[in-house]
Amino acid sequence: MRNKDRLGRKASNLIRKVRVKHHIKKEEVLEVLIDETRAARKVFRDLLKITGIRDLPQIFINETFVGSWSDLKTLHKTGLLAKELLAAVGFKDLFCPVCLETGGQFHDKHLHKPRQ
Repeated sequence: MRNKDRLGRKASNLIRKVRVKHHIKKEEVLEVLIDETRAARKVFRDLLKITGIRDLPQIFINETFVGSWSDLKTLHKTGLLAKELLAAVGFKDLFCPVCLETGGQFHDKHLHKPRQ
């Protein structure tokens, strides 16, 4: 398996893991896979013009270029990946008091069941 495919899969898995943990719907995240087709090569050339890098995967959050796999990994390690993904889908209150009590920081309080 080529390195770009392996890193792309790792990036997809990490984004999926964060998305599921923070209750972000699958349809709120767009993943574009670049294969060996002519159309995909055009997409890659367009990405190259925008980002200036040849590395894959290339990650954008809310139309802003974040970087490649290493940048995504750094965002995750610092806790900023979840914050950026939640902000991109319109979540503003990033510090839910219910989650803070249980050690989580980025869950939408409206997704919690009421306390008994």
